[in-house]
Amino acid sequence: MDRMISVFIILFGGYWAFKGWTEYGFWIDKTPGSGFLPVIIGIATMLLATLGLLKNNPPVFRIEKKNFVPVIGALLMVASISVFGMIISILLFLVLWLLIVEKFTIKRASILGLSTTLVIYLIFDMVLKVPFPTGIIGF
Repeated sequence: MDRMISVFIILFGGYWAFKGWTEYGFWIDKTPGSGFLPVIIGIATMLLATLGLLKNNPPVFRIEKKNFVPVIGALLMVASISVFGMIISILLFLVLWLLIVEKFTIKRASILGLSTTLVIYLIFDMVLKVPFPTGIIGF
């Protein structure tokens, strides 16, 4: 099974390297094109997966329920963006993560969540002028 996963990862990396080189353009007018990172990361992925494939004793990989917590949290945050908006979703995600996973107190989780969300808002919205997705309820 480990070998099948390594082969799949090699094919996946090759797909992105090929796509970045042929469709997006690796190097355009003396500057990196939009395919630069897909090519580099695709080749690196292929190399690392090949090393894993050639390794004699691959580590045993066990899937535990606690490993799904970050994935479920991220999916819930992405799903909540259409309802609450990006800023409020980030705030909720951070506070809930700090409360549930990191076991912070409500006060500490709220302060860290609010301050981190404020910094993200100030940098991206005010300084860089990057518009955040808005939801039905949020801004």
